[in-house]
Amino acid sequence: MFNNIPNPIIYTDQEGAILGVNGSFARQIIGLPEKVVLGRTLLEVINDTLDKFQEKKQISEKAQSILRGFKEWDIADWELLRSGECLTLECEGICADGIKRTFLATKSIFKGERGEVLGLVTVMQDITQVREAEKALRESFGFKERMLDEIPVPVFYKNTEGRYIGCNKHFAKEIIGLPKEKITGKVYGELTYLAPQELIKKYDELDFQIYRQGIEQCCELKSRYLPNCLGKEFVVLKSPFFGIEGEITGLVGAVLDVTERNRVQRELQESEEKYRSFINNFKGIFFQVNENFTPLFLHGNVEEITGYSEAEFLSDEIWKELIHPEDLSLICEEMKKIQVSAHSCYAEIDFRIICRKGRLKWVRASYQKISGSSKNSGIYQGTIHDITEKKEAQETLAKAELARKKEIHHRIKNNLQVISSLLDLQAERFKNRKTVQTSEVLDSFLESQNRVISMAFIHEELHRDGKVDTLNFSTYLQRLSENLFQTHRLGNPDVSLEVNLEESIFFDMDTAVPLGIIVNELISNSLKHAFPGREKGNVQIELFGREAWHRKSGEEKREKVECENTGFVLTVKDNGVGMPESLDIQNSESLGLQLITTLVDQLGGKLDVKKDRGTEFVIEFAVEEKQY
Repeated sequence: MFNNIPNPIIYTDQEGAILGVNGSFARQIIGLPEKVVLGRTLLEVINDTLDKFQEKKQISEKAQSILRGFKEWDIADWELLRSGECLTLECEGICADGIKRTFLATKSIFKGERGEVLGLVTVMQDITQVREAEKALRESFGFKERMLDEIPVPVFYKNTEGRYIGCNKHFAKEIIGLPKEKITGKVYGELTYLAPQELIKKYDELDFQIYRQGIEQCCELKSRYLPNCLGKEFVVLKSPFFGIEGEITGLVGAVLDVTERNRVQRELQESEEKYRSFINNFKGIFFQVNENFTPLFLHGNVEEITGYSEAEFLSDEIWKELIHPEDLSLICEEMKKIQVSAHSCYAEIDFRIICRKGRLKWVRASYQKISGSSKNSGIYQGTIHDITEKKEAQETLAKAELARKKEIHHRIKNNLQVISSLLDLQAERFKNRKTVQTSEVLDSFLESQNRVISMAFIHEELHRDGKVDTLNFSTYLQRLSENLFQTHRLGNPDVSLEVNLEESIFFDMDTAVPLGIIVNELISNSLKHAFPGREKGNVQIELFGREAWHRKSGEEKREKVECENTGFVLTVKDNGVGMPESLDIQNSESLGLQLITTLVDQLGGKLDVKKDRGTEFVIEFAVEEKQY
């Protein structure tokens, strides 16, 4: 019966000698018959058996015989014999039959009939399958825990008492800020000492709803009491989990950080509110048109500005009828420019529209071509504003400014004429004096008077033509030269004037005034000094664009040339006696010549004097010609 017991059993006396073993111990543990080991100590049997195992190479160097663990039993056995207690040990190793097993060895004393301690009995329970199952369970749990840690969001699970029974590393680190082992077994209130009891009760009640009703739950909250995530916003998803028999045993939850999402949503909402407010208060028109400029979208004060509704615009091409006929060609030209543009471009244009009731309005359209995919390559968008009041105000101001400048020119002209009259009166007084023996003083008065008149003519022309900043210099030069001839040739009526001017050359005041004084000085010099003692003479004045002058110079007849160059050539020529060869124009003591050279420099021009067959002054200068 003893040998039929499946558990290995061994009896030893107080000296450690083996009194008996059953068949299982002999076969599985030592691999020797019972008669061979009786009377010997377990340590002796172990040493012999291990030596034989090594010789037969029945166990590898890495594997360890289960007998090696028995060597440690010797000390424990002596203590048991003295104390009379029981001892349970676990041992693992290769058995005699070559199979690795795990045993739970229970040691206790056994006594004789008189109660004396005779020795120890050791009963070994094979728990290999139990340990393997436990190992598999641990590996499975470890795998699940590792998998749980790899989930990129914080995850936790609780039992029905509200205590945490597990979590992943993200929940421990990012939410609670404690190691997992310090979280397990705790309730929420034990993990934060700052949260008020009302909030803890509220969270507990939400959990108990899951336990009672078996429902899933989603709530959004803001962390105010967990130091590791203060101020963050979360969505917590919780669901019950069930036991083998279908009962609710706890809940599992996932925590999603929605702080950034909520921030973006709030900013988007604020942006939408601002946009909505802007649109509702926008006083113009938003529009979007296709490649044919057919409206696709309109919004804003469409009816207030045009008299037509948005629906009417979208259903028909009203906009072409809306544009003033005089401005339609300008709009069509702008449309062509933006259509052929390969890139996104921006443009702005002012034009007039005729509203539904016939009222004329000024509007400003700002538009651009939408760049990007080919799908949108022919889409245009922009805004239209009513600028009628602004245009009317600008026109009113422009008229007022024009009237003011005309009045200024008129007053300057009158003042210059007064100065000219005063000079004339003063010259008459000198003329009647017997002490004045020469005409030098009178000539000076006359020259000054002509200079004043040349400037007065400019202001008179500006006032008469309605131009406040520029004048037609061709007309002015014709009048100035004729006036000078009337003044200077009284004593020599056979001197003729030949004026050859390009028509409609416009200069501003900065150019016209110095150029007028230059012409005054040159004509005056010719009439005073070129024809002494001669009955006939000729003075020629020419003003042309530079290219036209160079093309026609040297030809007998100069034809009218249309020229818009910024360079001009002024020539004043006479066929008189000419200037002395020794005369240095740049260093002359003559006030008239000094004025000429100084004003040519002021214009940034070039002065050339030709002294053969009379005198010819050629002045080349470059200015921005004004077109009207």
